[in-house]
Amino acid sequence: MKGLLYEEFLEHLLNNIELSAKTKNEIEKILTPPTFDFAPKEHWELAETNGWLDFKRGVKLSKSRFTVLRFEGVKLARALINDMIKFNEERGFGEVVVPYIVNRQTLIGTGQLPKFEDDLFKIEGEELFLIPTAEVPLTNLFRDEIIKDFIFFSPALTEVFIVIGSVGVVILAYTILDKLFSVSKIREHH
Repeated sequence: MKGLLYEEFLEHLLNNIELSAKTKNEIEKILTPPTFDFAPKEHWELAETNGWLDFKRGVKLSKSRFTVLRFEGVKLARALINDMIKFNEERGFGEVVVPYIVNRQTLIGTGQLPKFEDDLFKIEGEELFLIPTAEVPLTNLFRDEIIKDFIFFSPALTEVFIVIGSVGVVILAYTILDKLFSVSKIREHH
């Protein structure tokens, strides 16, 4: 329908879009960050101290930067996922379970490929990839169709680089490979 010319144009466009941190401007500050009379710990420190995250066994099972989510941490993650799904179901979204492995065309359709191919987990010898987030299969599920409202959950199976700090000053650089979950929704627009 759209042909090779469209695919080549889309690939060229996605490979040449550059996002710059310099273009980010604070528009409005909603809340003032809280202050404490103690040194607050980072979320992964609290989770490890409480036995919710086990980094050592995550490395044992996979490699560095993978974790095992345990005990109350599992319950917390599930509760947050269920709360988000319920919240959106009450607003008319229907839940969908989709494959966690998708083909190349699906990732081109949402802009991950070809530009971010090195950031994705590819199945060797196949043109198949683990999804980075739930939006990828959901938005492609109805590619070239008119859709209704849906909501769904999946693990976010990609590498995310988080930088926390003020402009120009990196306080923390932390890469997460798993235990990141995505509750996604899509709504039909008229």
